Amino acid sequence: MQNPSRNLFRAIDIFSEVLAISMLIVGFLVVALGVMSRYVFSTPVPWTGEVARFAFIWLSLSGIAVVERKRAHFRIDMLVLTMPIALQRLIFFIREAVILTVLALMLIQGLQFTYLGLNAYSTTLQIPLYIVYGALPLSVTFTLVNRLRVVSEDFKDLYSLNPQAAQKARATSSGGTE
Repeated sequence: MQNPSRNLFRAIDIFSEVLAISMLIVGFLVVALGVMSRYVFSTPVPWTGEVARFAFIWLSLSGIAVVERKRAHFRIDMLVLTMPIALQRLIFFIREAVILTVLALMLIQGLQFTYLGLNAYSTTLQIPLYIVYGALPLSVTFTLVNRLRVVSEDFKDLYSLNPQAAQKARATSSGGTE
């Protein structure tokens, strides 16, 4: 029997990647259409700027969850890795508490912002803006899930029997700059 959390994580991973790739393709095609219509056919398509903007908003926000899962966010922990393991553990907890708190606040604010978009519509296409604003709470939710997954893996490494080996493994396996 498969672990239900593993299935949830897999679904989030697939959805985040497909969403980011789809929005990249949509954004690129719409921008190309806008440029072509304006400079080749001399008849601009008015909705291309709006659709491209919305696609790139969704792309950038959904990309946060993908980058989080791949451990590719930029970080510099060269100084921390030279500290005693007890201090590294303390810094780990403080860092994660700050990151999780900021993500939780972004989720709350994102939900409130999305609520504001319930009665607002985009200028050109009259798309309900909650569809655009919903990118923030959805992406932050996926980022929180991925962050908790990464933290649980790092927590196991941090408290392994051989802290130096775990430290070296984290330094070499992380996608970020070490």
